[in-house]
Amino acid sequence: RKAALRLLDRPDTTELPPSVALLGAGDRDAAATLLQRLLRGRAAQNIMYEGKVRRADLIAELRLEGSPEAGRTRPEQRNNALVRLDGLL
Repeated sequence: RKAALRLLDRPDTTELPPSVALLGAGDRDAAATLLQRLLRGRAAQNIMYEGKVRRADLIAELRLEGSPEAGRTRPEQRNNALVRLDGLL
């Protein structure tokens, strides 16, 4: 019961300091532009990461083929990689 009461206790909502509240229109526009650029950059990073995760098997196969030991890989490893690749397509 005490844990439930602790969740209900909230600290007071903080107010913006006067220096932030009194920003001029140009400063606000610059801050909004910066925030938009940061969010768009983060969205692009997320898209690249999702693509990397989605194609992890293909990346692993390409690394396997490009490694110096590529000629010494076992045929079973290569076949397993191809089967996983076919499953993605």
